[in-house]
Amino acid sequence: MLLVLLTPAGDAGKKGESTSLGLAVQVVYGEEVGSESLREQVELTIVRAIEQGQCYRLVERYDTDQQLEADVALRVGIHNLEVREDYEASIAERTSPRTGGDPNLQRRVVATIAFDVRLEMFALPEAVLVRSRAYHHEEGYRPQHTEDARYEVRRKVIQELARDVRSFACKSAKKLPREIARARADGPN
Repeated sequence: MLLVLLTPAGDAGKKGESTSLGLAVQVVYGEEVGSESLREQVELTIVRAIEQGQCYRLVERYDTDQQLEADVALRVGIHNLEVREDYEASIAERTSPRTGGDPNLQRRVVATIAFDVRLEMFALPEAVLVRSRAYHHEEGYRPQHTEDARYEVRRKVIQELARDVRSFACKSAKKLPREIARARADGPN
């Protein structure tokens, strides 16, 4: 089991619009059960990314065992998670006597992680859906000679997912109270 501690890459210091609301973040798997350590790692990285965006007065992990201070909950659903390794060289190329067992052919692997993401933002305490977004994410990585392909693709995917979620959560944060009022007026979802 690998534990990767990450800080979001790219425009990590970029500030979004701010609101006086608090946000609770929860990462869940779909019907299939994934690694709990991966889920916790993704959740912590997303919380840090949103905190760095400085668009909420408070960002906390959603925990049903404790009293939440948040006004809004963000659920990040990860569905249809697939992890695979594909070799760029065929088995025939890798075992051919002409290549002489070239170790570089053995290393030509691309690790890929693919999954579907569903982002849902709810007004608390009644859990009225305020906004949502769904998309498919796929990331491949060809490692350098000394890198672990699975570790590197996992690191990249978590960073990109955190950046996407921060963009979704912080987009028009100042308008979020109006969106909440409209969602509550429209009634339960």
